[in-house]
Amino acid sequence: MSSHKVSEITEEQRLRQNEYQRKWKAEHADIVKQWACQDYVKNRDKRCAAERDRRASNPEKARAYDAKRRATHAKEVAESRRKYYHANREEILAREKKRNAANPGIKRHNSQLRYWKDPKAALARHRLKKYGLTNDMFLDMRARQHERCASCGKPFSELTKAPAVDHDHKTGIVRGLLCTGCNFAVGHSGDSPSRLRSCADYLERASKSEAA
Repeated sequence: MSSHKVSEITEEQRLRQNEYQRKWKAEHADIVKQWACQDYVKNRDKRCAAERDRRASNPEKARAYDAKRRATHAKEVAESRRKYYHANREEILAREKKRNAANPGIKRHNSQLRYWKDPKAALARHRLKKYGLTNDMFLDMRARQHERCASCGKPFSELTKAPAVDHDHKTGIVRGLLCTGCNFAVGHSGDSPSRLRSCADYLERASKSEAA
């Protein structure tokens, strides 16, 4: 029986091959992305199962990887979460409602534990989850507003609570930071400028009647 000798590539040849593949992928990025998408869709269930097994076998490593990714790609992660939440809002709320019904009081209990353990971190998590705002983005907004309410101009230093994040309830887009009073006023008006103008007109008429 004849035997065939398998040739082994040298380190130099391997490096040349890697360099060629790297250049080819850079020049044909669209094709590579299309292939990757097709491969993911074709093997999605298998890949997801393998990922779950991998994370379950080493949860500490998985948590460390997630933390590193969030820190490295904070803005991308926040934007992705915001888009996902608003695209699947009804499904998410229904799932949370079902879970809370099965465990009455657990949501409030867990929220209180997280808040009192680290109030600032708890508020930062809430802003990230609900509005897609990282802590750096929140601080940047405060600086751009000169540490004042975007509506009445009240200094944030005079507030007993952190500034409230004002957002469009239809689109989810964040509009600015408000003091507690202005946030309640805007929210209870149904985001209606005409209703707020009517309230201002009413107060002015009432003041003139009292002065007369």
